Amino acid sequence: MNDISITDYLGPGVYLLQNYPKETEGLIAEKGYKVHNCADLAQCKDILNRNKVNFLLTNDKDNNFNEYAKIVRTAARQLVNKIVINIFVEKGNGQSFQDFINITDNLGYSIDTVFYLLNPGYDEQFRDDQSLKIVLSYRRQSVVSTDKNILETTIFEKKIVNTLPYIRPGDRVLVIIKNKNSITNIKNIIAEQTKASEVEIYSLDEIKSVQLNGNGYHFLITDKYADDGLNNALKVIISYLVPAGRYVSFHTDKTVVETLSNYNLQPEVYLFYEHGLLKTQIHQGEEITLSPELCVFMKSPLARSELPYQETIYGYSHPPKNLLAFARDYTNPWLIRGIVEFPFRNRSTYHLQQYSHQILEHSAPDSPDYAAALAVLGYQMLSGSDDTADIYAKMLDYCSNVSQMDNPTPHQYRWLISLSTLLGLICNKNNDKANALIHLSRAANSSIDKFSPSIGTKILQSFYLQSVILISLNRISCAEIIVDRGIKRGIQLLYQHPDELVGKISQPFNFVLYIYHDILDWLIKMVNIKNAIPGRKFNIANFDNGNTWSALLHERMNAINNMSQMIDERDRTIHDQKCLIDERDRTIHDQKRLIDERDSTVLTQKNLIDERDLVSAQQNQLIEQNNKTIQQLIQNVTDLNSQVSSKEQKVDELQNQNIKLISLIDEKDLHIAQLSTDLERANTILRKINSTPVIRHLLRMLNIK
Repeated sequence: MNDISITDYLGPGVYLLQNYPKETEGLIAEKGYKVHNCADLAQCKDILNRNKVNFLLTNDKDNNFNEYAKIVRTAARQLVNKIVINIFVEKGNGQSFQDFINITDNLGYSIDTVFYLLNPGYDEQFRDDQSLKIVLSYRRQSVVSTDKNILETTIFEKKIVNTLPYIRPGDRVLVIIKNKNSITNIKNIIAEQTKASEVEIYSLDEIKSVQLNGNGYHFLITDKYADDGLNNALKVIISYLVPAGRYVSFHTDKTVVETLSNYNLQPEVYLFYEHGLLKTQIHQGEEITLSPELCVFMKSPLARSELPYQETIYGYSHPPKNLLAFARDYTNPWLIRGIVEFPFRNRSTYHLQQYSHQILEHSAPDSPDYAAALAVLGYQMLSGSDDTADIYAKMLDYCSNVSQMDNPTPHQYRWLISLSTLLGLICNKNNDKANALIHLSRAANSSIDKFSPSIGTKILQSFYLQSVILISLNRISCAEIIVDRGIKRGIQLLYQHPDELVGKISQPFNFVLYIYHDILDWLIKMVNIKNAIPGRKFNIANFDNGNTWSALLHERMNAINNMSQMIDERDRTIHDQKCLIDERDRTIHDQKRLIDERDSTVLTQKNLIDERDLVSAQQNQLIEQNNKTIQQLIQNVTDLNSQVSSKEQKVDELQNQNIKLISLIDEKDLHIAQLSTDLERANTILRKINSTPVIRHLLRMLNIK
């Protein structure tokens, strides 16, 4: 592993590397740092016992938390300033990581403020595998958060890291936070990772009673509160924000944007998650329809304020003589950091344009404020914006008016040079070479003594562009005169008082030295043209001028922008591939589910078949039993049939006998009928006899009835 980028954060000191290749030791040593290297913990202890070590870097490939704890214990005995561990934490293994952090905390080492910068995608819940670069710092007092607030604190610390690029040097920062357990951590992060001069942290309730800084704040951060709770204190909070100061809110919705707009704050950039990655979007006037992770607002540089202007970025306004005298020369000095100064000004071209138009409406036409706004709009116009005729005319008027003044202020004169150069660039782009030469000549013939040597970059640029135009017009002799003058002016710019270049030696600034990169570049380009004139080898001069510092830097910036676009395309491709993979996984899952359902169905069918076979076997047994029963019944029926046949014979005999009996009965009946007839006849005779009295009497005597 040869990545030594961590040394950019750690800086000079004595390094102890454990389990690093020899090449890494050499790369760090090349920076001028003292380096020791060891292969195991025993050697590490020996080196620590014999040497004072500032930074211990370990690259343990086994990812053994127990070994990490031993390393920290060893370092703690020798009070090593910082420990760096490259670690791989598996998904769901967050508890082991947290236990390790608790151990280091007890040993006096807490997670360094740079942790969230080094690990921007850190997920405290470890929902996926993570490769982390842990930086542990020794502190005299360990900061321990209660378990209840660890997650909330971590989340806020991660968010705070995303605000750091917008904090200017010297800013007074005010943070309003819900979880007071994280105050020390948040203050350390801002203090150690930015150039802020002061950091104050309060809860929302404390804001109502605490005495805030009477000079105001340049940067405000508020935790996520319910709208009602925050709105009640917002007016007071915003009143302490200086013009061109920044305000950061989290999970900002449309209502918050509208509320802050009423306090003259406009969204500058907002950060949101896209495809799982945090993206930064510069606001260009569009409606913010989503709820960003965080939103950075800028208070209008023109906002009314009773707060005093202080030169906090550089710490002082004198020396140099004129360069930083914003409060002296500008009606509204706040606009410098709001719309002019790189890289501290507003990042949105839309808001730069809006602010500049407002400044034109409210400023005197010959004031530096007015000229600064013209410069912003003029360069936007040069890059293809609208308002060409209007802004161009106003720049002409300003340059004409100031050039006729007997004693313009230094910053009025500064903008005369800048706008003259800009007018020359615009005319040159519009192919108006004559007017371009006029404006560039005025800028080139200006005096740096009336402002600052830093304006020399515009003067040399004007000389250079004049020479190129004259060469293109085949005015070679004139071009040579201009180049000679330009080289001499460039050499003069190298002989300046130190105060004008770095300010106070005890507290130097460096931005003029960066400007001198450009001054030297223009000087180099003119030297190349001068050398090309005798042989008319302007193509070679053009090639050489393409390899100057500014050209290479411009090429590098284009490469960075292209790389940024490539990274965005890569992220989109990764997201698309992730979607395809997710879709594939869903398809596989569905197929697996279908296979499981099929297997379940097959198993069910097998069980049914087994049950059917069992039932069939049972039915066969029943059939066999039934067959036996039927056979028995058949035999019984056969026997019964035999018995029936025998009985039928008997019945036949009985029937024959019955027939005979019937015949006899019939004969008997005939006899009886005959007897009845005879009896009736006898009865008739008797009645007749009885009807005769004598006979009746005789019968009675005979007892015959």
